[in-house]
Amino acid sequence: MAPEIPTKKYEGKSVDIFATGVILFIMYAGNPPFEKATPNDPYYKLIKEKKFDIFWKAHCRKRPVNYFSDAFKDLFGRLVAFEPAERLRIEEIANHPWVKEPICTHL
Repeated sequence: MAPEIPTKKYEGKSVDIFATGVILFIMYAGNPPFEKATPNDPYYKLIKEKKFDIFWKAHCRKRPVNYFSDAFKDLFGRLVAFEPAERLRIEEIANHPWVKEPICTHL
């Protein structure tokens, strides 16, 4: 659930983009990126505070080197941004380098 839903002040498209990012992460990694998109969740707190290096370091443990490409990391971070206005729009997702040419080195 996107972090703005409890406020009841949200736009459906932005919430759907957030959900897309979570689903993409689960499909790619086989596990969720965080438990809940709240400041109390240690993983989502890293995203909210834009501490992506620590977030990815935690998620890369016990995975091959470069399991998550830089393009994937960028796409995911821009889909689940804390601020809805910072999330990508559909057109931007369609033109993102990872979507245009996904490279799955672990498959």
